[in-house]
Amino acid sequence: MIRGCTAEIQSGKHKGVSLSHAFNNRAFAYTRKGQYQLAIQDFDQAIRLKPGDATMLRNRSLAKEKTGDKIGAEADLAAARRIDPNIR
Repeated sequence: MIRGCTAEIQSGKHKGVSLSHAFNNRAFAYTRKGQYQLAIQDFDQAIRLKPGDATMLRNRSLAKEKTGDKIGAEADLAAARRIDPNIR
């Protein structure tokens, strides 16, 4: 999945929300492999391209928590809940 997402990101075919989804999918794959710093970098890009996405903020929060960044994780979770109060 990481290789495929990387190819899509580097292809230049995607912009905006579509590119955001490719970064988000790769970030999720990095998270599953325990590569949290790489996941956070990709979540950063995904959120930059699609601001206001509560799910991406929550996912970045989880990755930050795994790296020990409790303050960053709490800030992302709070931001996600401001957008969608039902986010857990």
